[in-house]
Amino acid sequence: MDRLVHYSLALPPGEPRPDLVWQLGVSLRTLRAHNAEIPVALFAYGGINAELAALCREHGVLVHDQGPYAQRLAALCPAGWRSLVSYPLLHKFLNFHELARTGARQILFCDCDTVFFADVEALFDRYGDADLVAREEVHSSRSIHGVDRTFVDEPLLARIAAADGAAVVPPFNLGVVLFNHGAWHELAQLDALILDYAWRFRTGALPFPSTNWWILDEVATWLALGHVPGLRTADFRPADVAQNGEFARSDPHTAGWTLCHYYSQNMHRIEAWLAGEQAAAAAA
Repeated sequence: MDRLVHYSLALPPGEPRPDLVWQLGVSLRTLRAHNAEIPVALFAYGGINAELAALCREHGVLVHDQGPYAQRLAALCPAGWRSLVSYPLLHKFLNFHELARTGARQILFCDCDTVFFADVEALFDRYGDADLVAREEVHSSRSIHGVDRTFVDEPLLARIAAADGAAVVPPFNLGVVLFNHGAWHELAQLDALILDYAWRFRTGALPFPSTNWWILDEVATWLALGHVPGLRTADFRPADVAQNGEFARSDPHTAGWTLCHYYSQNMHRIEAWLAGEQAAAAAA
């Protein structure tokens, strides 16, 4: 297995989350429309319901049942898992141990709220140099949409990293991340550290460098990655990977994107766009 596309999904107990399953279905359908062969793996926390199982069979997805989300958190952060279990996004970077056994050379992490417009192989081909490639975090100092220190306080982030003896990793969005050169072998040792940072932020032991608690997983991951010596990072070009409201500001047919991480808040826009595409195809 040379290249792999990775998804991670957590279904809370008793909550089928049809919105997440719908998003994953759209992502897989559009991925497969442009590439029917690339291996795809889904790491599922909280079990596999019938709809999810059928979706994975339809698109040839390898499924890894990771057990209950709370159980994984408790194993990695015994002292603090109870304060983290209500935050549903910490699972995405907890699958490195399993990925280290795949033999893959490049792995693309995708959130469920990702839609493809071209063959994903283009990203693997164009961005194979750095160990980690992603879009810059919105409103960070590298953002094309302007800087907002209330959203990402980078000076505070740098002070926290320095106090822990870590390098400063430029803030990036976790929605679409490409890993190269077997970087996940070293990153597999960071599971507990990611959760430890998240726990310290939740308890106030560390000052959180944002007013938006929904990026807790991102901040904890940036800091943990700073403990990997020599980790090389780079940014996807917006012309190749769109994110958030960029979808609404350009025509996907002419923008040239390989994919768009549209953020769940824009799900209804994607739904409307897909309905328009289907109507146009039916009328042709």
